[in-house]
Amino acid sequence: MSILSLLFTVVLYSAVLGNNINQRAFDPMAAIINGYDSPNRPFYVRLLIDQDWWCGGTIISSRYVLTAAHCLEYTKTNDALVLVGDFTEEGYKNKQTIKAARLKIHEEYDGNDKHTPNDIALIELSEPVSDSLSLQLCDRSYKSYTIGVCGMGSTNAKGNENPKVLQEMKPQERYNCAFTWNGPAKQVCLGDYSAYSCFGDSGGPAYPMDQSSNPICLYGIVSYGDEDCLNDAIYTRVSAYLDWIEKNTQ
Repeated sequence: MSILSLLFTVVLYSAVLGNNINQRAFDPMAAIINGYDSPNRPFYVRLLIDQDWWCGGTIISSRYVLTAAHCLEYTKTNDALVLVGDFTEEGYKNKQTIKAARLKIHEEYDGNDKHTPNDIALIELSEPVSDSLSLQLCDRSYKSYTIGVCGMGSTNAKGNENPKVLQEMKPQERYNCAFTWNGPAKQVCLGDYSAYSCFGDSGGPAYPMDQSSNPICLYGIVSYGDEDCLNDAIYTRVSAYLDWIEKNTQ
């Protein structure tokens, strides 16, 4: 990892009112604390920046991956690679590495704002993947549903334990931390009493788990979380950006 990249991993903390959620200006590590081995989530990808694993992302069409803006904030297009495959299998066997053709960060993203508004970005792939891998976008809120979140990387807050396969957890929407972000229309707070996303699981997907009446869809993008990975985390609400996504994927 370059010296410049390391500098941008410095954490900027900000205690928010009575809630324990702290802001991270840039958090490249991804981790799920007290999760479980996930079933195959073919839409999940790992992002490699300067040959280092940086963030997660979600395939939303044969040519596009959706991730967090802060994952790409200091990235050149030719430095970004997307790793596609079955992450329930150990190692990198049968994983496909695809170069980025274009990076698009939301025009109103502000990494200096403590709430990290508009933390959303697109990666256009240099070669297409199968449409069967893509996850459709949620067009509304799922407040009564348990949400799934998957990711890989360290399974503790110290960053020194790595899982062999994809991990998943099931947070729910939290109403008691609604005052900590810049508006429920664009962000959502998700958490669990025993399992947590750590260091944001940056850019990774959140999706409703109850499929009795709704197909699985991309509900949120992991944005930022608590310093000690012991509290709820903030996610970009995908349904608030459908027009922006459509405009920038045409």
